[in-house]
Amino acid sequence: MKPLLIKNFFYNLLIVFFLNTILCMDSLIPDKNKSNWEILKDENIWVGYKYNDDLPWVRSVTELPYSIDKITPIIGDFEIYSNIFLRIIESKVIDSDNNIVYLKIDMPIFNDRDYIVKYKSFEDNNDVIFEWYSIIDEEVPEYDNIIRLKRAAGQWRLTPKSTDVTLISYTWNGELLGNFPNFYLTTAWEKQGTEILEWLSEALSK
Repeated sequence: MKPLLIKNFFYNLLIVFFLNTILCMDSLIPDKNKSNWEILKDENIWVGYKYNDDLPWVRSVTELPYSIDKITPIIGDFEIYSNIFLRIIESKVIDSDNNIVYLKIDMPIFNDRDYIVKYKSFEDNNDVIFEWYSIIDEEVPEYDNIIRLKRAAGQWRLTPKSTDVTLISYTWNGELLGNFPNFYLTTAWEKQGTEILEWLSEALSK
């Protein structure tokens, strides 16, 4: 087999593998109910976690006094994430045709994390949903001292409660890998889940 054919064969095989991985991750995201979650915080912002197979999923939920039409331009614009969510220090769309995004997360004390995801948006009855799943992109190498989260995945779900009130649910894979201590995971999850909804609320209020 010629070298170019071999390269194309393995490239196509890699694509099939990661498409299967994406479908698998899709089936692992917990449904929208809050039952059977371990509750970390039960206040204005609710935060909980649960395990599906070996993956820890974390969810934060709150209601905000804004319509879905006002919220979706922020949630759906990954280019501005680093301006809205302060722990995201880099966010850029690297392939707009295929909805592929690169994000880098600031981790004080520990190594920063980054990931490349493919996202999609759709409606589920009256809910508006944005989902994302990790992929590999050869144009974005792994960087020294930054831990690549190769199983990153998550979902924004926006549910209208009235014309001016929206229930917001943010779910993500809480795996952090590397040198992050397991005993500190639940604290980090609660902090992240609280921060991201507070930052979203601040952005909407401007």
